Amino acid sequence: MWRKCIAALFSLAFLASASFASSQDKSQAVLHTVKQHGKWGYIDRSGKVVVEPQYDFAWDFSDGAARIEVKGKQGYIDKSGKIIVKPDLDYALDFSEGLAAVGKGKKWGYIDNTGRMVIDLHFPESYQTEEGEGWVTEPPSFSEGLAVIVTSDGTDFIDKTGKVVTHLKGEFITNFSGGLGRIEVDGKYGWIDKRGNVVIKAQFDNAKKFSAGLAAVEKEGKWSYIDKTGKIVVAPEYDWASSFSEGLAVVKLSEKYGYIDKTGKVAIGPRFDDAESFSEGLAVVKLGGRYGYVDKTGKIVIEPRFLNATEFLNGLASVDEEGKCGYIDKSGKYIWID
Repeated sequence: MWRKCIAALFSLAFLASASFASSQDKSQAVLHTVKQHGKWGYIDRSGKVVVEPQYDFAWDFSDGAARIEVKGKQGYIDKSGKIIVKPDLDYALDFSEGLAAVGKGKKWGYIDNTGRMVIDLHFPESYQTEEGEGWVTEPPSFSEGLAVIVTSDGTDFIDKTGKVVTHLKGEFITNFSGGLGRIEVDGKYGWIDKRGNVVIKAQFDNAKKFSAGLAAVEKEGKWSYIDKTGKIVVAPEYDWASSFSEGLAVVKLSEKYGYIDKTGKVAIGPRFDDAESFSEGLAVVKLGGRYGYVDKTGKIVIEPRFLNATEFLNGLASVDEEGKCGYIDKSGKYIWID
C-alpha cells in the first residue's frame, strides 16, 4: 500500500507541475486528476467526479483543455470530457498562450485549443528547454508571444504564425520571461531582449528566470538577486535562492530555508529543513522529517504530518500521509483519498 501511495502521489505531483512549458498558468485548471482502478479521470475541488476515470494517463487543464493518453497515444479533452483532439498523437504538451506543441513521428508543430493545426508539423525532433533545475528534451511552449527553437546553427524565435522573427547563432536561450530570455555562453549566464540584443552580459555561474522584475543569480557560490539592468538589489549572501512567487522567494542559509521579500527583507527566517514557493497563499515546508504548510507570516496552518506534499492549485494539494494519499483542502481536510 505504501509503495502504491507513493507512486500515486508522485504521479499527482508530476501532473500538477508538468510542463514548465510552464509558462502556462495552472491556476486556470478547475479540475484535478485522480486515479481509480488503474484509470485516470477528473474531480472538482469538492471531490465530485466530473470526468469518469477512463484514460491510461491524464494531465491538468490549461487554456480549457487537458492532455489524455490512450494506448500510448495522446490527445485532448475539454472540461466536460469531450474529445477535442483524438488520441492519435505520439506526444503532446499543455497549452500555453493558446497553443500547444504536438508531434507525430519525428516532426512537431502547434495546435490551438479547437484542435486546429496553426503551425504545421515540420520542426525536427531536436529541442531543449528548461524544467526546474535541469534540462529536458521537449518542444518549447510559447511565452510572451514567442517560442524559442533550437536549430542546427543557433536559435530561432518564432511568433504564433510560425514566422522566424529573430535568429541568433551559437548561444543557448530559454523562453522569455519579463521581456528577457536567458542565454548561456561558455558556461556563463546572461539575458537578451526579443530582438537578440544583449541586455545583461553572460557573467553568472547560474541563474533563474525573471519573476516580478527580479532574477536569482549565482556567482562564486553565493546567490543574490538582480533587476533587469543587471544591478544587484539583494546582496549575495545565500547558499541557494528561488524565483519570486506571490511576493516572496525561498532562500537557503546555513542548511535552513526561509523566505525574503523583493527588498531583501527576511519575511520568514530560515528554520525549515526544506521549503517550496508560495502558491495560493500557502507554502510547503519540511520540519522534523515531515511536510506541512505555512502562511506568509510563517505561521504553520497545516501541521507537518505528511511524508510528501505538493503546492496548492485551485484550492487543493496532493499529499501522502502514512500510506493514505489523496487531496486535501486548505484546512488540511481530505476531500479525496486514493
